[in-house]
Amino acid sequence: VKGDLLRSFLEGEGDIDSAAAQLGIAPRSPTVVVALKLASNDPVEEEFYRERLIDLVAMYSDAFRLRISWVAMGNTAYGLMPVQDPGNRSRVMKVVTRIHDHAHSTLDVDVLASVSSTVTDIREIASARREAERILRVLSSNGFGKEVASIEDVQTPVTLLILQDALARNPDLV
Repeated sequence: VKGDLLRSFLEGEGDIDSAAAQLGIAPRSPTVVVALKLASNDPVEEEFYRERLIDLVAMYSDAFRLRISWVAMGNTAYGLMPVQDPGNRSRVMKVVTRIHDHAHSTLDVDVLASVSSTVTDIREIASARREAERILRVLSSNGFGKEVASIEDVQTPVTLLILQDALARNPDLV
């Protein structure tokens, strides 16, 4: 049930207020969306490691009392991470880098990790998830050279992706 609630919350569907209350998320608590994705083009390998990845990051988060709620959506693991000090992004990045490094070394596969902007309204969570997905797309592109990034690290390429997607949906804009 918790996974279904978290999934609908991240997709921006259903009763957001009710889902937040059931998940123990305050309506105005600063939060980031963390996304972890296996850097593989092999669907069989992704399927095999996806559940191991979600179990691993959930166990790691619990062991260090990080209060991150995780769910798998497609081939990506998403986590809602409460942020105690919204101005201290370096702490968030250190935590996510540790989670990434642990997943990479334990599973012995390449993993990409992204961190969205900090949102302070639960209705912005779905938008933060889409931002985290765009960051993963940038990290997945050939030659980017990083495995962990926040929106601050890749703002320009993410903006270009948004424009590229808009042009693909509306060819008359060209």
